[in-house]
Amino acid sequence: SRPPATDPRVILEDDFGADLGRWPVESTERRSAYLSDGQYIIQMLQPGAAYWRTFGDVTTSAYVLTVDVIPLDEQPGLQGVVFLQSDAGRYVFDVDMAGGYRLLQQSDSASRELIPRTAHASINRDLVPNRLAVAIANGRITLFANGVRLATVDNAAGLVGRPGMYCAAAEGSAGHAAAFDNLKVYAAFDGPEPYSDEQMTLILDAGLPQSFALVQFEAGENDWVRHETWSYHDAAMSFLFEDGIYATWEE
Repeated sequence: SRPPATDPRVILEDDFGADLGRWPVESTERRSAYLSDGQYIIQMLQPGAAYWRTFGDVTTSAYVLTVDVIPLDEQPGLQGVVFLQSDAGRYVFDVDMAGGYRLLQQSDSASRELIPRTAHASINRDLVPNRLAVAIANGRITLFANGVRLATVDNAAGLVGRPGMYCAAAEGSAGHAAAFDNLKVYAAFDGPEPYSDEQMTLILDAGLPQSFALVQFEAGENDWVRHETWSYHDAAMSFLFEDGIYATWEE
């Protein structure tokens, strides 16, 4: 079993069950954004339009962002997250309804693809929700979908900034809408390697550990084994990973 989600490292959490004043509620000719049935909805009303929104109180270069993204119609479009957003720029990690993802680096004047549209078996298709995660630590960005690592890239632009949500309607569409739920942002710890799939699965279930220990053992000539112990003190449980692979747990 997994420990309960009592991780004190949570720096932002929103299940959108109530309007806490963090996210705009608005309606224009191009878009609408509102809370409905415990979700935050972004609806693009024009083809080719995109909209992102971040939370202004989180400005750092290292965190773990997780959120459920749910397409609400079959119109061609994208839904995902924005992160490390500031006046200097932002990153956009989005998914489509055909099982693809991409990573963009954007500023007010330019946009470039760091990872072009790429199909991946871990990304749900059609109107099925996806749980996206971004882990930022040690100057690296790791993307996850449904607990599976997609890619790791450097934060080459050195961006620092806020997390948020993103929705876009494709050219030629009649608009597009997406819902967002279970948003969490954790203060990351700088481990020696990007989180593994199994470590991210634990993060999605229980959050980041309340303490962390690292030991490296020599396992032959020029070979080392990395032991990481993740402890959840409130749940009185610890998990051992060997080179990122789950090994055992103890109470």
